[in-house]
Amino acid sequence: DKLHLSEGWKFFHKEAAKEGLVAIPYDSKFGEHSRVYQACKLFLFIPSGGLYGCPLAMTDGAAFVLRKKFSDPEFKSKFGNSDIEKAYHQLISRDPKDFITSGQWMTEKRGGSDVSGATDTVAVPLDVAKDTYSLHGYKWFTSATDSSMSLTLARIVDSKEVDNFGEDGRKKKTSSPLSMFFLRMRKVNDDGEDVLNGLEIVRLKDKMGTKQLPTAELILDGTEAIRISEEGRGVSSIVGMLHITRYHNAISSVAYMRRMTSLAMDFARRRYAFGSNIVQKPLHMLMLRSMELDTRGNLLFVLEFSRLLGLVDVGKASSEDAAVLRVISSLLKLFTAKEGVRLTSEGVECFGGVGVMENSHIPVILRDSQVLPIWEGTTNILSLDLLRACQRESEAIAHLENYLRKNARGGSLLISGMIDRIFSYLKNDMPSLSRDMMEANARKLSFNVSRLLIASVANRVYQEAGKGEFETGDKAVLDHWLNRMEKEYEALELGITEKELREYESLFSNDLGQNLDKRGERRSRL
Repeated sequence: DKLHLSEGWKFFHKEAAKEGLVAIPYDSKFGEHSRVYQACKLFLFIPSGGLYGCPLAMTDGAAFVLRKKFSDPEFKSKFGNSDIEKAYHQLISRDPKDFITSGQWMTEKRGGSDVSGATDTVAVPLDVAKDTYSLHGYKWFTSATDSSMSLTLARIVDSKEVDNFGEDGRKKKTSSPLSMFFLRMRKVNDDGEDVLNGLEIVRLKDKMGTKQLPTAELILDGTEAIRISEEGRGVSSIVGMLHITRYHNAISSVAYMRRMTSLAMDFARRRYAFGSNIVQKPLHMLMLRSMELDTRGNLLFVLEFSRLLGLVDVGKASSEDAAVLRVISSLLKLFTAKEGVRLTSEGVECFGGVGVMENSHIPVILRDSQVLPIWEGTTNILSLDLLRACQRESEAIAHLENYLRKNARGGSLLISGMIDRIFSYLKNDMPSLSRDMMEANARKLSFNVSRLLIASVANRVYQEAGKGEFETGDKAVLDHWLNRMEKEYEALELGITEKELREYESLFSNDLGQNLDKRGERRSRL
């Protein structure tokens, strides 16, 4: 159960503390702009940071949740001067000796996205007056296993229910709703020894990418923890952490895009073929230009989100700012992650054979980027988040429309036309669709809104900047994203006939490729 860490990992822990990569928005030296400043520093740090950005994301998320908790007088009265408050100050410390990181344990054997349905970890009361519990369960994917603390979810049960789970991890009967818990990774036992807190490290995960990051399967067998949410309100309590980790996920995506684009541009200036450096070849130059403008647009998305988040952090956000932030959190993560994979894959190709050589260190950028669409919610899951917002938060969607229209002022009619098109669907068409049809459109809708948002922000930046040294670049970004917004628009279905549905289902019938012919039988055996 001993985890061995490299000197490089320890080095980045110290540097992250000294640079205040988590502390910046909490000491709030730059007020509402602190999140933008943090995003810029992380943007520079992550491509060279040996994946230490991952524990920083969860640490920032945990600090965000705990800060909100301690703003509640009742919580402050109960847990002020406790180990929880000490941990909060350690999370945001700039002292390398005092700074700690946090884990986020949510994924179990039955999956990660369906948190409410797939969490089988149970919490048995130890001391109800102190809200202490003993946790028992199996966490299948825990990133940054070397962290000092974690926030996790579990179901509070009577001690007799601890064994109320089958070998496949499925509950034998209905259990209570989830609550959120704070725990330390280690504790001092009765003999005065520093030991793991009722934890067993089963194995480190062998992942396709992010191999620098220690990720493990953990067994919780009597892990001592403190309940810090209302009983049964764990999911709503931890959702703030997800907003922050998705924000960090997006920064990582755009940071890798910038690193790959910069390397590809530098290589193009040095690589000589067919009589000149390849940067002088129109075809290659246009590809690099597209990569550059894609990166700048996605960076605009990240910085706009961080601007809104900074306003919320210091209490200066309007109701519109807060509503837009909630709605676009999922869009930011899903869109930048998919863009990151696409662009880094294109970037590998820019180097030819060199791009797939491990000693060039180019492939690791693509592998690490490939993880980002999965962490903190897959593309489909996050698309459904937008759908839920459309159905449950009509006021927030109205705020989003107003926000986009303000961004579009003075700009191309293409933006206002796209706003009309998308919000006509949301207001007039979607309410009459079946649940299945709405879900079928959710992914297309999410990408359409994301491209529209980037184009609208690019327009606002261009209109506000006026004539100046950055005018040419700002105009190029705006034109590029107007073109993408229009050309890549995905039509939203208003209905699928029963015949079409049967045709779709036939593609996935159980017999396909197994019992239809000998070739299928051989494939089945393989």
